[in-house]
Amino acid sequence: MKIIWTDEAKYTFYKNRNYLLHNWSYETSLKFVKNTIHTINLLIKNPQLGKYKMDLRCNVVVISKHISLHYEISNDCLVLIIFWDNRQKPKNQHS
Repeated sequence: MKIIWTDEAKYTFYKNRNYLLHNWSYETSLKFVKNTIHTINLLIKNPQLGKYKMDLRCNVVVISKHISLHYEISNDCLVLIIFWDNRQKPKNQHS
């Protein structure tokens, strides 16, 4: 299965990693990276692992307590959409 990182997925992955690195610790940042790699490897074997969210029109899987990965399955590709900070308001919610 091919992995496709959208620009938004790349940006939010590094944004979360850098936040953890600068505000928490190298170990916490490294744990996030390792959890992400582990989760992607699990998704390669079982793309249906995440829960499909009708309102978001994509699958969501938890990477850590605070971060979820939104992704789509398209043909033989796993499309990584965004690494979402679960402490944020959902995109479909108004302020």
